[in-house]
Amino acid sequence: MRPYYEIDGEGGIVSQVHVSVGPMQTWLSAAGFMTPDREERGVELTFDDFWVGVPRPDGETFVKRVGRLLFVKGPARFPVDVADMEEGMVAFRFTAFDSVIVARRLPAGEGITALNDSYLV
Repeated sequence: MRPYYEIDGEGGIVSQVHVSVGPMQTWLSAAGFMTPDREERGVELTFDDFWVGVPRPDGETFVKRVGRLLFVKGPARFPVDVADMEEGMVAFRFTAFDSVIVARRLPAGEGITALNDSYLV
């Protein structure tokens, strides 16, 4: 799996994971917002929009309804080690899989359709 994140200046986040199972390849995606917890040096994620594939579909979908039902807010709290929004770099610990996620902002005008392995961290 290869994750891709979009983070905006208002706390919005889009998380997309490229999944390959045999010959099948697709993107599993979720969007929502981040709430910083400065006392614990962490961030809590709340996802309320879910879809499969790219780009993001308009309107209500079956995947969106199921995602909202299955999303559990409690485990979506992550310790943040580095957050430099001016430089567009963030590193946080994904404790469920005992891993660290490091993300950086893509150059202006780049997006999910322009992704290649050099952008995946």
